[in-house]
Amino acid sequence: MNNLKITDIKFYYFDTSFKGGRIRAYADITLNNSLIIRNVQIIETEHGGYFPNYPQKKVKGEWVSYIVFESKEIEKEFREKIIDEYIKFGSGNDTKDLK
Repeated sequence: MNNLKITDIKFYYFDTSFKGGRIRAYADITLNNSLIIRNVQIIETEHGGYFPNYPQKKVKGEWVSYIVFESKEIEKEFREKIIDEYIKFGSGNDTKDLK
């Protein structure tokens, strides 16, 4: 994961399934105890899996992510770590110190 390490993840459970939605939680991701990425959505797929949806804004009719990864490998490592922690602590603790 290069020099960036996820050092903390805090989940805020926000299950929208009762309304037909797919959001299961929001997360704040801390990198290197220095940088926090807020409002990462944890989305459940139609097949029961999960993925992180990073903060976005709409520009000229298209959604553009605020978070851009330098490589697919780094993005995959981040995605796997976030989802693994969500599954591990999914309905219990709302924060996990990863130090």
